[in-house]
Amino acid sequence: MVEENGNEHDLHSFALANAIYHSMRGKLDMVDRGVKRARFAVLRLAAVPSVLIEGGFLSNPGDASMIASREWRDSYAAAIARGILEYVRLAKHRIPPRMLADYRSGKPPAASAPPPTPASTGPVLRDLP
Repeated sequence: MVEENGNEHDLHSFALANAIYHSMRGKLDMVDRGVKRARFAVLRLAAVPSVLIEGGFLSNPGDASMIASREWRDSYAAAIARGILEYVRLAKHRIPPRMLADYRSGKPPAASAPPPTPASTGPVLRDLP
């Protein structure tokens, strides 16, 4: 079996996926399927950070019922958008995204953050554009 490498955006994609995940889990009552990594061509060949999101399974009656609800779909879309905005704040301003507990406690996004120091940036912040 040939191992498929990712792409130059793997780290960024993982940061994006986690920002979206925390937003979704913090605001939606849904099964926690976690964040997974895969080497699908649609991700591997992407020229920008990218993620795939499964909104549920139509073969599952509970998921199908939620997906049929406009209110749930709107909430789901808003959670994804909120996660993307959290990632943008991280990528452009080095402001760490809110975590699951922040959403559940109602903690608002940080207005600003001090510039990162080399010792505090860690691998995700250090490598973001």
